[in-house]
Formats: sequence, C-alpha cells, structure tokens
Amino acid sequence: MENVFYDIIIVGASKEGISVYKKLLKHLPDQKIILVSERVNKQLTEEFEVIQKKVLFTTYNHGLIGLTMEGDQGIPRTFTHHLIIATGEQPKPFPKKGPNVQQIYYNTDEIPEGSKLSQAVVFGNTPRAAKMALELKSKFKHIYLCTSDFEPSYHYQTNRKLDAAANIARLPGCEIVSWEGKAGELQKVTLSTYSTITCKALYVDVGRIPDLSGFPNNRFRLFTINEEGKINTDEKCRSIVPTIYAIGSVSSSYNIDKERALVNTIKKEFKKC
Repeated sequence: MENVFYDIIIVGASKEGISVYKKLLKHLPDQKIILVSERVNKQLTEEFEVIQKKVLFTTYNHGLIGLTMEGDQGIPRTFTHHLIIATGEQPKPFPKKGPNVQQIYYNTDEIPEGSKLSQAVVFGNTPRAAKMALELKSKFKHIYLCTSDFEPSYHYQTNRKLDAAANIARLPGCEIVSWEGKAGELQKVTLSTYSTITCKALYVDVGRIPDLSGFPNNRFRLFTINEEGKINTDEKCRSIVPTIYAIGSVSSSYNIDKERALVNTIKKEFKKC
C-alpha cells in the first residue's frame, strides 16, 4: 500500500466540515484536498472525492501530519501539512449497568431482528432521546421513554407527537439501575422506581461530547483541550500547531466569521507558493 499526500485534509463530515471543504475546493482548484469521514452522506460521495474510513490515529513530525485509517495496518498512509478537524459530536458514554450485551444503542440506525413484536426502552432527558422514541415507534410493539426529569424540556410539537403515539409510554422521574442479559442478549432493564421492563433493546441519549476519537490521548500534542473537551482555537480556528485547525462543535470558540478567517488564511498560504 502506497503513501498518499494531500495539500489539505478535512477530517469529519459535520456541516461545518462540508462547508469549508466546498469553499476550499472553489478557491483552491489546483490543490489536492480531501474529506475523510467514517459516515458520509451518499449525495456528497457522488458529488465530491471522499475517503469513507474511520481515522484511528494521527501523528505529527516536523510539520507533516499523518493519518492512520482502517485497513492501514497501524501505519500512517495518508499525509498532509494542513489538517482541519471537523468531526462534530458523539454520544456521551452511558455508565455500564450490567453484563456486556449487544443491544445498547446510541442512535436509531440499528434495529435488532424481531423488534416489531417486542419492547424497547429509550432513556434520556434530551430532545434527541424523544426523537429516538418517535423514530422507533413503528419498529417496536411498545416503547418506554424513561427520563430522570419529571418534565423534560421538549418542544411542544414533540410533546404532542409523544402524547399521540399509542405505543409510547412516558416514564418520568426514573433512572436505569441495572440491566440483565444472557449470552450477550439484552433481556430486562430495571428502573429506580423498582419496575422491570422486559425489552429487546435499550436506546440511550444522555448528551453529546466533542468527537476526538481519531486523536487518542493527543500523544503528539496537536492541540490543547478546554474543560468541555473542545480544542482551544484562536481567531482563525488554529490550534497550538498553526497548520492544524478545529471547526464546529469540536472548537472552543467557533462562528462563521472565524470560518471565513480560516479559509482566507489557507488561501494566502497556498498563494505564497
């Protein structure tokens, strides 16, 4: 497998990452620019060149940034001098409450077989948790929406939809105490109200955190992180390494003016060459 060099690599297909990608392609048509993301909109892959892989590790050596992706056998194969991190957010991990089981989900993309005849539990106070329950109502016989808050802050239209859904039961003021499983299969969820629900799946949304999974431990000191887990950036979205940028929800202070400043800064860099 040969090494590949790009002038600019954008990691992450967040809306900010896609926006900057399109602007840089427009302003720098002669440069090799690529977007890398594990999950990419199909329309984007049809319109632009995209590497649809997960970034596992990132290295930095004398100004050269190397990305190790799935299938690279632990060795950096893709290199650049300019890296833009636009990975967005990922679900906040949910504390383990029982044996290892497969049916703990953080999004509604995964539906276990035989779900239509079974029950599912959705836990979380967030609007996203309520949305998950509504998306799942046609996939399961019964949905239990459990919230630790007695009155979660949902939009009034969301409340109306939840009330109108005959197979969604709302269980406010409870926590998940434990779950039970056998042979890796989820069987029951026990709530703090002492009730036990037999279910096929547990869907969880307890909040979101910046997704920096492609930069484990930040071993090469590519950036510093604030208390919220976001990358500290300046007025041009730069980290402590001037050619490494962070935009969107992974940046400590991001807005559209700073996005413009980032694009202009990179344009000037390449016009010098």
